[in-house]
Amino acid sequence: MQPQIALVGCFAFILFIFAVHARCASSVSSALWIPSIWIALIGSRPIPLWLNPKGIGLSFAEGSPLDMAAYSLLITVGFFILLRRDIYWSELIHRNRALFMLLFYMALSVMWSDSPFVSFKRYVKTVGMILMALIILTEQDPVESMQTAIKRCAYLLIPLSLLFVKYYPHLGVSYDQWFGMRMINGVTGNKNMLGQLCLVIGLVFVWILFTGIRKQDVQHYKIQTLINIFIFALTLYLLKKSNSQTAIVCFIIGTILLIGQGLRFVQMKVGVYIVIMGIILALLEWSIGISKSFLNILGRDPTLTYRTEIWHELLPMAPSMWFGAGHEFFWEGERLRMILETRNINEAHNGFLEIYLNLGLIGVSLYLLVIMKAYRNCIQFLKSNFNFGRFAYSAFIVVLMYSITEAAFRGLGLIPFTFYIIAVDVQNCSLSEKTT
Repeated sequence: MQPQIALVGCFAFILFIFAVHARCASSVSSALWIPSIWIALIGSRPIPLWLNPKGIGLSFAEGSPLDMAAYSLLITVGFFILLRRDIYWSELIHRNRALFMLLFYMALSVMWSDSPFVSFKRYVKTVGMILMALIILTEQDPVESMQTAIKRCAYLLIPLSLLFVKYYPHLGVSYDQWFGMRMINGVTGNKNMLGQLCLVIGLVFVWILFTGIRKQDVQHYKIQTLINIFIFALTLYLLKKSNSQTAIVCFIIGTILLIGQGLRFVQMKVGVYIVIMGIILALLEWSIGISKSFLNILGRDPTLTYRTEIWHELLPMAPSMWFGAGHEFFWEGERLRMILETRNINEAHNGFLEIYLNLGLIGVSLYLLVIMKAYRNCIQFLKSNFNFGRFAYSAFIVVLMYSITEAAFRGLGLIPFTFYIIAVDVQNCSLSEKTT
């Protein structure tokens, strides 16, 4: 098939999917398009890379005026949407004290970064993710709104990724600059980001397909289900092609947790079973060294592709043990040049080490408080809305697991966005059902 024909067919298919989906998304407001667009942007590549796929001449530290304008517009519109909703802000801040303390500390850390302006722009984007999460969570039906936003992202990015890989390899395929290995990245910037995209979308579609509620419009419901199955199959294909082992393992475990919680003997006792499983795995590791066998199955060496060596090298490079380098500013300037002399990396490949390098021990402590709050939210969800609670709990475990070998909480991405959806508590913070 000619690439031009494939392009036309792909966009026709995407338009058809959106037309069918529009008939089924009954209880979401038009305001949900703002976080939907945001999710599509953070789930794909930066805007400059759409116009300049090779990134020649781009400064990722300074960013792009187009990039900044797009995110600023979405944040501004999102802010006014929230202002028009009847939200009890003092209650919201009270219920999310740890999160707002973390945001305040991040704002302070901007001042001791080497370039406060660059650090501040990244801070604004972090705040933007929380604003978008709040828009979803303050919709009339937050569960359907979250599913709708993710589905819109999937209906656009998954077919486009397959199109890029198959017919436009200069857009969907890249090569490692050191070893020349072929890497599948689809609409994202690299294979790990494609893995992250497929991980979150795949987990949400497992949730939708296995726990979905039948709609009154049977005909459109059946068509929608067939579309979801097809997109889910494409997502699994791209996940495998991405060769992101962390994403693949996290997806498998997340799926097991999500489906397993539907079993009667597991319901409401998930935490107990996870603790038991942790003890069993610890005993197996102590007795027979199960981790080495598991890594061999994944095709990884015992150092997790030199990650453990990287962690030991990076740990003493933090400018301050307590305060770090400033919000998302460790990987800049002279430090980055020193690292690139020996390693082709620009992240710590560990979520908590990344936090330590940027925000120090204070930042790590505040993040732990937010994680504890997210865990309590999951327990509350399991009691009040089991359908969403089983997804929230599974996603919570996946985020923590993903953080072991990737910088899960850094920058813009679907993993940190999913975490904020779980971590933000809006219970009793809305004075009415009003939406924009």
